[in-house]
Amino acid sequence: PKNELKEYYHEACYPKHLEEKAFKEKEAQQRDELNETMKEIFMRPQMGVYIWTLVTAVRNGDEIGLINGRYKAQRYKEGVSYSKLNEAFKYSRDDIDWALRNKDFTSAIAEFKYCLQIAVGNLIHVETKEENYERVSKHLELMGMNDEEDDEEEEYVSSFNYDVDKDENDISFLFED
Repeated sequence: PKNELKEYYHEACYPKHLEEKAFKEKEAQQRDELNETMKEIFMRPQMGVYIWTLVTAVRNGDEIGLINGRYKAQRYKEGVSYSKLNEAFKYSRDDIDWALRNKDFTSAIAEFKYCLQIAVGNLIHVETKEENYERVSKHLELMGMNDEEDDEEEEYVSSFNYDVDKDENDISFLFED
């Protein structure tokens, strides 16, 4: 076709290009999922450009001015993925719904900043949840059980056999029915 873009890559650069392209597609999918979650929570047809500026600032760990003074996301300086922010919004959904119903905001931006602060505050809970899941899955893997073995429904019963020393002065038999 007339508008065909002809791109040529070095043999060493092409695998890097494919990795970068796959990463960008994955990140775009995660951003779309976050967008859908936020549209559902805030009941809006679309999220504005300024809102995405704030989300990008949180992702990059920049200073952002929120409702109660300045907040610096120092803990997340290495960057927060869209999927973690999405999980934080889902985790904070009840708190955000309460805030939207009960607080009186002056503008939609102030409303979003307040809710973003709630979600950023709950990022630690999302990270802890992921770390616990990874630890349990690693433990199950070491024990020889995989999460994918759902076909075999096995019930694990632990039984302990231990001898109870009988005491001559034991009167517990009087309390048995």
